[in-house]
Amino acid sequence: MAIGDESAIYKLNEWKESFQAQSIKLLSESFPAHMRRIERTLQLPKFSLEHYERFTRGTALYNFGCCVQQTGVSMQRENEASHELVEFVEVLNSNRYIAELHSVVKPIFFDSILLLDKIRINWFPNFFKLVLFQLSRWIVFLIPKMETGDNLGVVTQEAALSLANQIIDSTNALLKWIFEYRAQRSKLLMTFMSCPFIEEKKEGILSFDRAEVESLIVSLKGLIYSFAYLHDFVKKNMEQITLPRCSSSYDIFQYPGCRSYYSKLGNALFHRFKKYIDEVSVQESARTTR
Repeated sequence: MAIGDESAIYKLNEWKESFQAQSIKLLSESFPAHMRRIERTLQLPKFSLEHYERFTRGTALYNFGCCVQQTGVSMQRENEASHELVEFVEVLNSNRYIAELHSVVKPIFFDSILLLDKIRINWFPNFFKLVLFQLSRWIVFLIPKMETGDNLGVVTQEAALSLANQIIDSTNALLKWIFEYRAQRSKLLMTFMSCPFIEEKKEGILSFDRAEVESLIVSLKGLIYSFAYLHDFVKKNMEQITLPRCSSSYDIFQYPGCRSYYSKLGNALFHRFKKYIDEVSVQESARTTR
């Protein structure tokens, strides 16, 4: 092996060791700090439904009076309705309250995914993967070679990876919906603009906005629970995750007595099998001679 290759392998092993040390620190410090960050965010006044209701009552959409169309309406009434509609279009804005919530929530979701993915690769291996990304990578590096077979440690590692993947997938889905929210709301507004005299369409948009606020609050609370559950699972099973039984640390063949016993057993089986092959060869030779 060339000197350059040896140096590259040494640097790779050194990087893995430092990566594992970073992941332990990530689990003990970054996870709790991230959960406290989410808790502080939920305590902000803007994440209160009462606060949102007060904001809604001052919006143009909430105060817009739906036009009532009747047969035989005079030209003057039609002109008034058209004027109200034009005024509605000019005054109506996007829901700035929800836009502010999205600006607060999106960085939290991004950081959550990155954090989880980092742990996953550190222990166990997407633009979105720092909290979860780091955790996952760490666990990937700890999984032993496949020929040693599954055991409780490997199963625990896979369970931790599965938990991290589930949180990543659900958080990715939340981020995707945030980007789709404006498109869906604009479709509802276009439908409402075509029939501004239907009260249910206006109420549907208001309910849609309120549901988005409620969804963001519930999602943040669920994210805290998910991080707490994963953190608790990894801490309780740290020994099995970092040192699975099939690794060299728990390999029974490292003990001289066990190694000697299995060595003798292997030799005995080998000689018995060789004796059987020799007997079969002699019988075949005798049969051929006849």
